[in-house]
Amino acid sequence: MSEAPAGEPTLVFELGKQTFGVRLGAVREISEAGAIAPVPRAPALIRGLADVRGRMTTVIDLPLLVGAPADTSRQGRLLILSEPRDYLALWTSTEINLLELHRLEVEVTSEWCEGHATWNGKQVNLLSTDKILLECEREVLRRCQSR
Repeated sequence: MSEAPAGEPTLVFELGKQTFGVRLGAVREISEAGAIAPVPRAPALIRGLADVRGRMTTVIDLPLLVGAPADTSRQGRLLILSEPRDYLALWTSTEINLLELHRLEVEVTSEWCEGHATWNGKQVNLLSTDKILLECEREVLRRCQSR
């Protein structure tokens, strides 16, 4: 269980039938996703590489990560993470809202979630960028070990 300051600014979006959030402080910027080059033999949750102002950025496919229906849209947004993870971006094609959310004291049950909040009567799964990075690393290692 975790508790954070009340009314923390959070970027909120829906994937499938679930609502997710990322702390604003964990994101350096949001940009439109331009061309994303696929990475051969990379796990599916790695959508590819994007050139963000001259820097190659690994793009993680959020819908695949959280088990939402696959999104084949070519249009989307990148949530570029803050330092020291600014070489990573989370991709989504859904609308992103900036809200102040109050965290709830509930048990966290997923590998990529750090807590929960409510918004418009819906539960918001608050994503942990640390846990997302660890899950991506685990997936890459599983791929390497299965070869």
